[in-house]
Amino acid sequence: MSSALLGAFVYFIGLSIAATFDFGKEYINTSAIYIGIFGISLVSGVVRFASLRIHSIFENFRPCFMVDDDTYISFIKRWFSELSNDAGNLIIAGVYIVLALLVAYSEFFLSPLTGRVQYGALKAYFFEPFWYQPEHLWGKAIIIAFYGICVALPLGIATRLLYLNYKFMKDLRNLPVIPLIKTIRIRFREIVDYYLYIIFTWSIGIGLFGIAFFNGLNIDSIIFLSALNILGIGTFVAPQLCYRNYVLQSARMSTRQTLTTFYSNMRVKLHERPISQVDASKNLQLVGATESLEGNINWWVYDLSDFVIFILAQVVVYGLTLLQR
Repeated sequence: MSSALLGAFVYFIGLSIAATFDFGKEYINTSAIYIGIFGISLVSGVVRFASLRIHSIFENFRPCFMVDDDTYISFIKRWFSELSNDAGNLIIAGVYIVLALLVAYSEFFLSPLTGRVQYGALKAYFFEPFWYQPEHLWGKAIIIAFYGICVALPLGIATRLLYLNYKFMKDLRNLPVIPLIKTIRIRFREIVDYYLYIIFTWSIGIGLFGIAFFNGLNIDSIIFLSALNILGIGTFVAPQLCYRNYVLQSARMSTRQTLTTFYSNMRVKLHERPISQVDASKNLQLVGATESLEGNINWWVYDLSDFVIFILAQVVVYGLTLLQR
C-alpha cells in the first residue's frame, strides 16, 4: 500500500506539472508514465521489504554460527549500519539523478526531434510522438526530469544495497559454523529464497528501464543492462559461495572429530594442527553429535527450480528490451 501510494503521489505531481501548460490529456495517454510508476513502486517496495525482512532472516540463521552473541551482534550491526547509511545511498542515487537530468535535457535540446529511432541509445523512445512536438519543450523536459529523479532514487539505493550485500555475504562466509551440514542447509534455505526474490524483482526493474529507454537490443543497451544485471548475478552467486565455504568448514570439523575418535579407539596418538576458529575437541562435545559424512555431500545450495528462476530473470532483463523494437 505504501508503494502504491508513493507511485500515485509521483503520478499526480507529474500530472499537475503537465496541467500548467495544457498537456494533461497527453500525459494521461502516455504509456511510459505508467511503466515508470510501476517501476518506482516495485523497486521502492522491494527495498523496504528486503530491509525489514533481512533481520529475521539472519536471526533465524544465527544458531549456525559458533560465535558468542556479542561477536555476532557487532558483526551484524557493522554491516547493517553500512547498508542503511542514508548519505552513502543518496550519493549513488545522485549519480543516477545527474544522468537522468542530462538525458531529459538532451532529449529536447541536444538532439533532433524527428527521426528519433535512428539516434543513439538511452533515449526515451517509448514516449509517444506528441512529446516531441516543438511546443512547450521546457515543460515536457521538466516532467521527464522529474520522473528521472524519482526513478533514480530507488534505482540508486537498490544498486548500492546489492553491491554492499555481495561484500556482506563475502565477509559472512568467514564466520565459523557448526559441524552440522544438513542443519546449515535447512537454515540457509531461507536466505536463499530471500535473495531469489530480490534477484527476480531486480530483473523486472532492469527490464522496465530497458523498455523505457532503449529501442531494442544493441551494443549500447546490452552493455548498460549488463552493468545493472551483474549486481543481480552477484547476488545469485554470493549465497552459493557462502554455503560452499560453510560445507567445507563443517566437513573439516566433522572429519577431524571422526579421525580423533578413530585414532583414540586404535590407541594411537594423533597430533594435528589446532583448528584456528575453535578447538572442537576441547570446546565442543561433538562425539555422536556430528553428522556422518558417508555418502555424497551436496555442495550446491540451489536446486533446479532455483536455476529456472534465475534463467527467467535473465530472460526478463534482455527479453523485454528485445521485444521493445
